[in-house]
Amino acid sequence: MGEKGHLIYVGPTIEGLQQNAVFDSISGVAKQVLSKYPEVISLIVPIERAAEVTSALRAKDSMEYKVSEKLKETKSNEAASLMKSSLISPIEKLKEIDEEFWDRGVNLSWFNADATGQVDCSDALKEAIQSCLKHIKVKGRGGTTYRTIVLKVPPGTYKVDETVVADMKLANGHMGDQLNLHIEGMGKSSSVLELGPNANLMFDLPYGSLTCKNVRFIGHDNGCFARVGRNSSESIFRALSQSFIENVDWYYWNQVFEVEHWFDTAFINCGFFSFSGKSPLGINIKLHSKDNTNNLQFYRCHWEGMVDGTFIKLKGGSDSAKQRHYNIGFNGCHFETRAFNTTIFDAENCSQISFNSTQFTHNNNPNGANASVTLDDIVPMFKFKNVFSVLFENPTITIQSSSQNTNLKNRLFDLGGRVHEINFIGGFIGPALHAAGLSVNQLWQSNEEVPYVSNGEPVMRFLGTLINDNRFPGGYQDRDTLSSPVARNRRWGRKIDASSNDLTYYFTDKTEINFDTSPLYRMSTDGMFRARSFSSETIKLIANQTSENFGFPFNNNANKRGIYLIYANSTKAAFAILFSTGSILFPAFTGADAIVSTKETEESGKLNIYLKDTSLQVKNMLGANVNVVVIPFGF
Repeated sequence: MGEKGHLIYVGPTIEGLQQNAVFDSISGVAKQVLSKYPEVISLIVPIERAAEVTSALRAKDSMEYKVSEKLKETKSNEAASLMKSSLISPIEKLKEIDEEFWDRGVNLSWFNADATGQVDCSDALKEAIQSCLKHIKVKGRGGTTYRTIVLKVPPGTYKVDETVVADMKLANGHMGDQLNLHIEGMGKSSSVLELGPNANLMFDLPYGSLTCKNVRFIGHDNGCFARVGRNSSESIFRALSQSFIENVDWYYWNQVFEVEHWFDTAFINCGFFSFSGKSPLGINIKLHSKDNTNNLQFYRCHWEGMVDGTFIKLKGGSDSAKQRHYNIGFNGCHFETRAFNTTIFDAENCSQISFNSTQFTHNNNPNGANASVTLDDIVPMFKFKNVFSVLFENPTITIQSSSQNTNLKNRLFDLGGRVHEINFIGGFIGPALHAAGLSVNQLWQSNEEVPYVSNGEPVMRFLGTLINDNRFPGGYQDRDTLSSPVARNRRWGRKIDASSNDLTYYFTDKTEINFDTSPLYRMSTDGMFRARSFSSETIKLIANQTSENFGFPFNNNANKRGIYLIYANSTKAAFAILFSTGSILFPAFTGADAIVSTKETEESGKLNIYLKDTSLQVKNMLGANVNVVVIPFGF
């Protein structure tokens, strides 16, 4: 503030504020009077100007004199009217007084804003915002910028009947110098801004950053709270960024945010309630021509009450990764539709979306019931089209007023185009799964206009997620994939055949798919193994004139009954196909350089094959060391 006695009040004594009072800060009685009589500002001056202003007060034709006379009568409205016509406005006087005074914030009431909600405060709000944004110049990275000054909204309801454009544009265009609009109320139920019937948009925020705390905003059927950023190729960076919104509520809006470019923003403990009008939208992130919206994070926020609308909608671009919106996160949030025909989340051409410990509830009372919506009108909670990498960590997803056996018109998820890596860790989904079975595939449906395109990977992955009944084990995906550590396009996959319950295996080296069109082999529930070609072989190197035992550990077949193919890796015809009962060998076909016998043989120049304790024994009498292969069939 400076040395003691920096400021002096030269006006008339009024409500405890004494004439010629000298002080080094504006507090106590002076602060109260300032809040009630904004015109007093013009009469608080630096001590060095006291004589000048006192002279003006003595001149009966001066504006200072007229203001002073009105203050004596304590008719604030008339004095304020005089101040408005004065060349020395309250704002100009504040500039002359002290920067520290401004650093404590500006009160909306100083600009004659009506707090009853009956009179339009648009002009007062515009003047207050402009004064806060561009009052104290400071040196920035790219040139001149301005210090942030808090606009304080005192208790009351303030009607906004014209769109307020926050001019945060700087000539230097340097991102590090961007301006910050800081609005702070006295509490959500105390400081209220309400959109008037003649306006459809409350705020237009094309640039800069926003800090907003402890305020409630009221809308109407056609109202949008704020347009954010610009979908523009203009050279100056046109986006809202580095913003912080805490303890703010929005009620009765048709749309809260219409987003054309926004990034790096946190919402904390905010509420979006009781939407109104036709096809309402909570946050509408539109397609951007060159860039994307990213890094919007919501903490302990609540959405509730909407008919035939969408809480959050994101539409990215398909032509470029730069147009794909990404990194949108929800932590400890709560979505409750109150109408079955409302979608919670609709995303197209987006990626990296996360929901952590977040609750999603599809229910119908009272909003849907009052609008004659029934369970037959239910829409998917989630719509994903060409979306990648979605994480649900410990979520709670429920459809109330339905049961596990309810045959609903739509499922929880509607998937279109290529959608992959929807991952669930823990959490609970229920009670309605749209069918009596517990198949995770019954959680989703293919979009009618843009059908889901599978490239073989699991549609959804589940790790310990409980479905329908938390007393039972969790849900599991019906397929999984392993890839080569040196080339991710080389992949083995396995999945369960829905029609036969066979476990099937695939391999592919194609980037665009996970599985080939038909399996390489499959295993049935009765233990049958089928393959395109068979090579389940056992190979042993047998030295000349020595033998090896091929004792296969066949479960449920102690005597190793079955068909065998035996051959030596040799130019000789040393091979045989035979059937074994475990006690007798029956040769079906034997090469000229092999011999098959139930009892041990040792015929020179041949591969001797016989039984030993129900297992095949092979003795090499071919005159050289050879690899012998034994393949069993039909066990």
